Amino acid sequence: MEEQELGGNIALVGFNLDKGEMIVIKKMIGKYAEKIRHFTEYEQLKLEMRIHQKQEKKELELKVLLNFDGKRANAEDRGENPFVLIDSAMKRILAEIEHKIKK
Repeated sequence: MEEQELGGNIALVGFNLDKGEMIVIKKMIGKYAEKIRHFTEYEQLKLEMRIHQKQEKKELELKVLLNFDGKRANAEDRGENPFVLIDSAMKRILAEIEHKIKK
């Protein structure tokens, strides 16, 4: 699978989407990375997308892994819309970070 480095310790794996979608996705991820930095400096944020073709529909599978302060936060989701998947997975990552930092 193809891996893209966005900078700021962010890696995208398997994001084989069109150029317009990628521009929006990179901006979304950048905004969430900024929010994460308000809580903690992270070592790596990795998003991996797999595309499953189901007859005429494609289903996307997204896995997000964040390494921070010797801890990990994970989120997974499936659906058809990459923007909705990223938004929901990154919101869960933020909630998990808040929870782990407050302990």
